[in-house]
Amino acid sequence: MSDKKDKDIKNFIINYEDGTSKTVEKGFFCEMRENEDGSGNLIFNMVDVQGKELERIVTGCIYLGEKLGMFKRGNGK
Repeated sequence: MSDKKDKDIKNFIINYEDGTSKTVEKGFFCEMRENEDGSGNLIFNMVDVQGKELERIVTGCIYLGEKLGMFKRGNGK
């Protein structure tokens, strides 16, 4: 285990294929890493996310999963 503290993230920069970019000052980014055995890890990076905003992110991800039909409802069919 490391005693090194993670650095605070200042922002995210999104680079588009057309050469333009956008700086995100508030939000989160999920990095996906695949392991050699085929399993994966998710690394969540956040910038300026506090309190109830974290709940909003989680609720939004669950809502997205529901919209994509990833959760079974009702009698389990």
